Amino acid sequence: MVKKLLISGAVLLFSLFSLVGCSLFNSPEKTVESYLTALLDMDTVKAEEYLVPNSTIQDLPTDKDMKNLLKEICSYIKIESVTTEKETKNAAYVNVNIQSPDIGQLYHNSIDAALTAYLADKTIDDATFNAAIVENIQAQLDSKDLKLISEHLKVKVIKGDKKWLLTDDAKTALNKICIGDMETLHLVQ
Repeated sequence: MVKKLLISGAVLLFSLFSLVGCSLFNSPEKTVESYLTALLDMDTVKAEEYLVPNSTIQDLPTDKDMKNLLKEICSYIKIESVTTEKETKNAAYVNVNIQSPDIGQLYHNSIDAALTAYLADKTIDDATFNAAIVENIQAQLDSKDLKLISEHLKVKVIKGDKKWLLTDDAKTALNKICIGDMETLHLVQ
């Protein structure tokens, strides 16, 4: 009798831990956090595991200087909070608060400065122009005046076969906050 109770208790505990463990590791919040962590580590292969099928992340820049600069920008980005606002059977809305440099402003200031130099000296070639952009972004990051901004997003995740997945809209919104507009990065290369 005691043996049956112990076995029943063990089965019950195992079932309970399995359910709790699955919900902790496969929650809407965990999906968003894991995606962001992979993205900030510049591991696009890992990040794509959290996306809906047939969704991909545009290739990161291949230029060594631009890649190193993007890594440095990512080092300033902090995930402040990730909480589920509303969850239904097949979807959830997750609030994400991120603190980061104003990436759009960094790019804008840098391209503006490089264009001003280019217009003053039309003999500047593409490589010099691109190097000026990278140097200007680096100088802004190194500045004591670098201001971090807090961004708030509400993103939608959907229930896949076995786990929660980010929608394309969620991916696009998170990417712009974390690594900026990939089109701009590719123009700089």
